[in-house]
Amino acid sequence: MSNENSNNDNIKHLTYEIQMFYKMAKGIDLIERSKIPISNKDNVTKNVILENDTVKNALLESFTVHVRNIVNFLSCKKTKNDDITYKTFLGDEERFFINNAPYIEILIEKINKEIVHLTEYRGNHEKTQWFISPIVCELAPDIEKFMNEIENRKVDFDENYKKEIEDEIDDLEKSFCENESNENHSPVSTTT
Repeated sequence: MSNENSNNDNIKHLTYEIQMFYKMAKGIDLIERSKIPISNKDNVTKNVILENDTVKNALLESFTVHVRNIVNFLSCKKTKNDDITYKTFLGDEERFFINNAPYIEILIEKINKEIVHLTEYRGNHEKTQWFISPIVCELAPDIEKFMNEIENRKVDFDENYKKEIEDEIDDLEKSFCENESNENHSPVSTTT
């Protein structure tokens, strides 16, 4: 495989991760906003859509896996030789794309313990709460900083993919980050 084809594939893979991060955040938000109250025989109001924990868990699990992949990409954490990180595009120069490293480290540990790995910790509590907006608001600027570096260095990065990423990051920031009192800051609870 030529280096150019390999770079194009890497760009596609990175774009996919960012698109899924975007789509899963928006999907979780849509479900949270689409609560359809109904009353059961005991006159208790429930949410029809969120009664299906499987769908909610699947969206959240997908979201957190893509978060983890993006964090590994931006922080240059490689577990295998063929892992794609920012250095794949920018060379070996050390860069810092993750702004709030302590928050991100705690987040990744939570994803690892409660989603990705089967751990004893997972069973020590009934429901886990995930705050989607703070995660989006932490990572969107970091992705944007990487994309700015791509632009500044004039790295050969497909313009269509670049535009898709930039548009999705702009939309995420508008949807989740511009209004601090926004209802998106409500936690998403899931059973694990």
